[in-house]
Amino acid sequence: MRHASTRAFGLVTQRAPTQNARVRVGIDTSFVVPRATGIGVYARLLVESFGRCTPQKGFYCYGGEISASAPNVTHRSTHPWKPWRYAARLATQLYADRVDVFHAVANFLAPVWLPCPFVVTLHDLIPFTHPETVSRKHRLLARTWTPFTLRRARRIICVSPATARDVVAQFPRVQPKVRVVLNGVRTLAAPLDAIARVRAAFELPRDYIVAVSAIEPRKNFALLAEVWRSSQGELPPLVVAGQRWHAAESIEREADGKVRFLGFVPDADLGPLIAGATLFVFPSRAEGFGYPPLEAMRLGVPVVAAGAGALPELLDDGARLLSPDDAPAWRSEIVRLLRDGTARRELALRGLGVAGRFDMERCARETVAVYEEAMRDARPF
Repeated sequence: MRHASTRAFGLVTQRAPTQNARVRVGIDTSFVVPRATGIGVYARLLVESFGRCTPQKGFYCYGGEISASAPNVTHRSTHPWKPWRYAARLATQLYADRVDVFHAVANFLAPVWLPCPFVVTLHDLIPFTHPETVSRKHRLLARTWTPFTLRRARRIICVSPATARDVVAQFPRVQPKVRVVLNGVRTLAAPLDAIARVRAAFELPRDYIVAVSAIEPRKNFALLAEVWRSSQGELPPLVVAGQRWHAAESIEREADGKVRFLGFVPDADLGPLIAGATLFVFPSRAEGFGYPPLEAMRLGVPVVAAGAGALPELLDDGARLLSPDDAPAWRSEIVRLLRDGTARRELALRGLGVAGRFDMERCARETVAVYEEAMRDARPF
């Protein structure tokens, strides 16, 4: 049965219950943009998987359009680039579409006014656990809105046990609402001819090392710069694919030419870029999940990563885990793997096994189970 009462917003008023109707789920897809990373990728993969594995439910996407042709997926434009207009139009559209539950996919970003209960996904609590690594504006927004959003949400999806622990440590009263649903990981296409094409396009040698990450302080590029600076030409080139975020200019300047920053690389080139590399490195100081190393592992590329945040429990023995503060250990391990092809192959095989645990359809089914639980919760919203 649909929800009998709603919270008024504009013309949104009381709604009568409907018997025996298909459950309708609204999803914020405003982060699904042409250069989507992280949250945008998460939303797109969820919707595409919903179309395949949950045909008994209807899904309404508000914001960016997803190329999912499933008959149970409907797209709505809501002007996501203007937040207050988006919030107002979203509430009205959710009511018109008779949505039963809404999924706010982007941490604390949930509209104040909604005519139905909602579920929120928390990807990390970096502004709380590592405030020095984010901008002052981001820190202020997160600290203002996160408690409000978590208090209102019927259920809170955390993408890893590490994120769930951070949430409960910061906001212990929301613990009964927290559910862990591990993200699914996509397999990027990387045909052999594309690997050769991308290597030529970026003028890369046969051996190179790659990192995929937004350019921001917590990603710890200073460590990589130190490793390459101390190698005195012993290591192959290091290339980084990722958008420029907070403090990117100073990070690139401090790298002093030891790291080659490629900027954003589209998926059609990203898979071949990763697959063609000898090693993948990921020294991040804090991650709520960590898509890039798992995507590299799915492509059979050996991974060296920081043993920080969610990475140890997710990457398990599929990656070589090192301290994010020990540059000599990173240099030593990279040199060892470059010289030992057998060790690289063994690490890559373990990585393939670990990455295979992160199935997207499993993620979609578990997410739908959280929606259903939220709808059964009779608390006022």
